[in-house]
Amino acid sequence: FYEGYQTNYAPFGNRFEGLMYVARLSSDPLGEMARTSADEEQGPARLGVGANYFFADGGARDVHSFGGDAQFKWAGLHLITEVIWARTVPESVPTAPGALPFEITSLSIVAEAGYMILPRMLGVTTRFEWIDPNTATEDETDAWLLTGGVAFHFVDQILKAQADYTHREERFGLSLPNDTVTIALQGMFDPARPRGREN
Repeated sequence: FYEGYQTNYAPFGNRFEGLMYVARLSSDPLGEMARTSADEEQGPARLGVGANYFFADGGARDVHSFGGDAQFKWAGLHLITEVIWARTVPESVPTAPGALPFEITSLSIVAEAGYMILPRMLGVTTRFEWIDPNTATEDETDAWLLTGGVAFHFVDQILKAQADYTHREERFGLSLPNDTVTIALQGMFDPARPRGREN
């Protein structure tokens, strides 16, 4: 990819300029995974595993990132876990502003579990996230998050209404009042996707 987002302070997110190289390997040994994370059809057991790498060649810094993920679905249950590791290295001769004086290593871990109470209609999910934007420091940016949510699919799954509550706890420093409630309405149209239980 060329000319993406402009370079930003590394712990704030993956925003880079210049060239970015991406590679991913994945496998679904028990059958193809559906596009959604939930097991909306309450189907047979399926397993998906994957690994990825990217290298961002920025003018102020280079970023290497490795990740791995696994997903399991069965009878309405879904389990997901993912690990992402990244190292940001300042350029010895930067060609863009915002150079870092030192390397930054980041680590995040995500685990999610959910269940479709009513097939193709009503599901619940809980999610845990552990975030360490800079493993060399201990401050309020080091945190864990716990989310609980409910989703309702209607109009033959073309529309989805979802409500989530997220509690964020800072691992060091001050405990900030930054819990969130998110309400979303999502639409999807895919002419190739079969509709109705008979499909």
